Amino acid sequence: MNNEWLLRINKFWLDNSFRFKAKDREKYLKLLEGKERLVRVLIGARRVGKTFVLYSLINKLLGKKKKVLYLSGELREMSFYDFGEVIEEALKIRKWKVTDEVYIFVDEVQEIKDWQKTIKLYYDYSKFKFFVTGSSSLVLNSQTSKLTGRFLTIPVMPLDYKEWLEFTGKNIVSQSSVEEYLYTGGYPEYVLNHNDSYLREVVESTLYRDLLSYYGIRNPELLEELMYYLADKITTPVSNLRVKVDLKVDNKTAAFYMKYLEEVYLLCPLYRMGGSYRKVKAGSPKYYFNDTGVLRIMSINQKIGYMAENAVFLKLYNDKSREYFYDSEKTIEIDFVSKDGRRIEVKYRSDIETDLDEINNNGHNTLVIVPDPKKIKNKEKWENLELVSLGEFLCS
Repeated sequence: MNNEWLLRINKFWLDNSFRFKAKDREKYLKLLEGKERLVRVLIGARRVGKTFVLYSLINKLLGKKKKVLYLSGELREMSFYDFGEVIEEALKIRKWKVTDEVYIFVDEVQEIKDWQKTIKLYYDYSKFKFFVTGSSSLVLNSQTSKLTGRFLTIPVMPLDYKEWLEFTGKNIVSQSSVEEYLYTGGYPEYVLNHNDSYLREVVESTLYRDLLSYYGIRNPELLEELMYYLADKITTPVSNLRVKVDLKVDNKTAAFYMKYLEEVYLLCPLYRMGGSYRKVKAGSPKYYFNDTGVLRIMSINQKIGYMAENAVFLKLYNDKSREYFYDSEKTIEIDFVSKDGRRIEVKYRSDIETDLDEINNNGHNTLVIVPDPKKIKNKEKWENLELVSLGEFLCS
């Protein structure tokens, strides 16, 4: 095997001072703290920053002089050789043994033939620790069946507002900065370069490349039309029947395409509260985008209130301590409600006093997210409401 390509992508083997250019995301650095050897499977939308998370983890390990191997399923050379042969060649180059603690990082692992068999073999008969990334839960779920009990799935999402502040160096929670965050979203490359064509390319590469190659979808144009359609339905429950009628497709196609967009992490559903699990899942969910920047470029309306509600959803979605739903009570709809009764309303606009009256009269303690609570007079009259700014909530 010609090993020059292995030396090229693992530059730190020959240069001890080499480090990847990657900003740390603290929440993912904790992945190095676990003592168990479970295979870490980092999964998320294309270009969401999974590779940079791997780079950051590698940099930390190199600083501790750990043994590290980095590979990518998208490298041309990985299609030439058996995965196991590549690992064996790396061991030969570095004079490592299977009894050594070696950290092996594999980007876009779903591109490698029978990767799960190879990892299972080394997991069972070595001390190696694997960290892999992938862009499709449908593909990875089918491939990881051979790793049952041996892996841990970690979702990687775009930067949240707190991370965005650190990335941009602003570090000040304010209405202007939070609205800039809503506009740009949290795709790391876009946050640094602000090129709208980049976000469009992210969506198009997912629709026209990933879904076409992994799932054999023959009409990616319909998926793109569905994305535009849903971008202007934010805050509104959407049924498969509604999609069928509005986009003139059959019910089965509508259901499958909605599911595909979830599985590649472009969309996230929010279901209505109530009843059994089956009843909840059978209802009409609201669909939120995985990123407010992507929502903005896909939406005709581009209303900041929609983007604010989407950002609140993403904050709650990433908070695994509670499961949230939407619901209706009396004359109002509750944006977000948890099983233990926590209620959250997003009113990101001016002149909301009438809305606050209605929410307060509903009789439940409710957290209401507004642009700036300081600008709202006579707040004490709404005894059931707690008003908080969007920036403060997203940083909580």
